[in-house]
Amino acid sequence: DAVIVTVSHAATVPVSSLVLSRGIPCLIEKPAGFSVEETATLARLAKQNGVLNMVALNRRYFSIIHHGMLAVLQQGPICSVLVEAHEPISDYRSRRDFDAWLYDEWLVANTIHAIDLLRMIGGDVSTVSGFRRNVPQGGETFSAAIAFERGPPGHFVSCWDSCRGFGLKIMGHGVAAEFLPLEQGFVRYETG
Repeated sequence: DAVIVTVSHAATVPVSSLVLSRGIPCLIEKPAGFSVEETATLARLAKQNGVLNMVALNRRYFSIIHHGMLAVLQQGPICSVLVEAHEPISDYRSRRDFDAWLYDEWLVANTIHAIDLLRMIGGDVSTVSGFRRNVPQGGETFSAAIAFERGPPGHFVSCWDSCRGFGLKIMGHGVAAEFLPLEQGFVRYETG
């Protein structure tokens, strides 16, 4: 009836392509490609074959995040959303749990979970203004300001070789929902 594609990162696109080509609905473990071309190929195959598919980005389904977002929306529209996705990449590299090339693609391989929260809350993206810096003896830093077609502005920050942790702040009128780590959070009201 369906296939869950949970193969190695390098095999995800080839295996997903076969499944989609055969018209079998599938859940594809992230990432659905390491380039725009790879991801577009999977999307094209799904459309050509009229097959349901989904990329497994599970943080968007955390009930605690939905409760926090609803608490903010009860006070009015969301004003801003901030995602932090700090990863100790040198520590990851030293463990050698994955092929060496994957750590150079880590934003797409793993940090994509945090980036997806921006789209879940803000919707479709219209523009991104971002930069990447290599801080001497401090790892790489990624930062972006995101404009959504509808919705609040978004902000993304990721410091590699900093303290590990994904965080999310959803700011509203006199209210903020804050999650650090994503599995724990609270709603803070201006009135206390």
